[in-house]
Parts: sequence; C-alpha cells; structure tokens
Amino acid sequence: MLSSTDPALSSICGFVSIDHRLSPHPEFPQDPATTPRQALRNARHPDHLVDVYSALAFAQQEYDIEGNYILIGHSSGATMAYQLLMGYAALHGHVTGLRIHLPAAIVGIYDIYDLVGLNDRYGGDYAGFLDGAFGADRKVWRKISPSCFPGDLKTAGEIVNQSAGVPYTILADSPGDMLLDSPEVEVTKAKLTKDAIKVDVVDNLVGDHDFVWKEASQVAQLVSRCVKTLEARQPGTGKS
Repeated sequence: MLSSTDPALSSICGFVSIDHRLSPHPEFPQDPATTPRQALRNARHPDHLVDVYSALAFAQQEYDIEGNYILIGHSSGATMAYQLLMGYAALHGHVTGLRIHLPAAIVGIYDIYDLVGLNDRYGGDYAGFLDGAFGADRKVWRKISPSCFPGDLKTAGEIVNQSAGVPYTILADSPGDMLLDSPEVEVTKAKLTKDAIKVDVVDNLVGDHDFVWKEASQVAQLVSRCVKTLEARQPGTGKS
C-alpha cells in the first residue's frame, strides 16, 4: 500500500467499497431454488450501474463528500466508472431518480470499454458472459460502451449528475493481462482526448488480470499519482 512517507497519504480521508449485483455466467450456473437470494446472479444491465449510482448517492449524502473523491474501477468496474460520464445514455432508458456528484478523477484498471470490439477481437469468446450481463443485442453493447459513445463525455454526465465533468482520468493496463488487450485502452484514450478530458495511460502494470487488484500495491501507486496530479491542478482543494 502507500508508504507512510508518501505525501499523498495525508490527502486521503478514507475509502468506500462499492458492491453491486452480478449477472449469470455460463460456466457457473446456479439453481434459483437452492441459491440464497443475496447470492443469486441474475442482474442484467443497467442493474449493475443503478447499484453504483445508489452506492455513490448514499456515500455522498452520508459522508458529505460531494465530488471530492477518486473513483477506481477494475475490469467491469472500470466500465461502469466511465459509463457515469455518459449520463442517461449508459442507463439505456432507465431513470434512477438519483443525482450524484461526479468524481474528481477516475482510475480504470484492466478496462472493458468497447464490448463489441473486445468480443470481435477475441473471436466471439466473450459472448457468453457479455450476453448474460448485457443481453444478446450487439447494438445495445455498442450504445453502452464508453469508447463508442457518440456524444461528448465531458458534458454528457452533467445532464444526470450534479457536477461538472471529470477533469482527470487514468487508464491502466499491463502486457501481462491475459484477458484484455491494449486496443481497449488505445480506443478509450482517443475518445477521452477527443472530448477534452485529461487522460494519462499507465501501461506498465505487472501481473495478470486479477493479480493487480488483489495484490493492491500497484493500485495504491495509481491512487498516489492521481492525488498528486489533482493537487497540482487544483491546489488547496482539500482531502479526497
């Protein structure tokens, strides 16, 4: 984790972990008759994203943090983090009634941003679990993919949220990731840059898809980098 001498540590007030419902997976079937309700994987988009909205709305009201936080997502968590920038488009017609403050920054680790492109590049191997989470309609996949969003990510999120667009983002991946490829980052960097959102790419993480998240020290380094960048851009903004 962060060294006790890391100056970024003094800028962090706390951590909040977000949970969300899961979708069915073809390799891990469940029997609804014997599976506890809270463990049943039966969510379908936009259920997962609605859960994120609910969690953020609760945290912001409970701890009065407004937009003074960094949102970190790994894999599909990164997808949902960047879907917040799409506003109502990512909710695919669902209206939550919740309004949140967008984060000061988003860190996406081993990211999924173009569902159709990813599945195509891997010869359809991801269709099974993507169908379970998002349905079989590839047009829907494209509509809810952050890197394919036809609108402006810098302003779209403002329509459904209470704050200005996210000023800073990090896309982090590794050549050791056996599940996702570098085009996921490249196409998203291009989209963020086009929409005038500051983005840094960190492409030298070490470890496979789940290792970085579980081991955590590299995640801590990304947080430190993010805090220092935000403080340099907006000195005196307080703690995250």
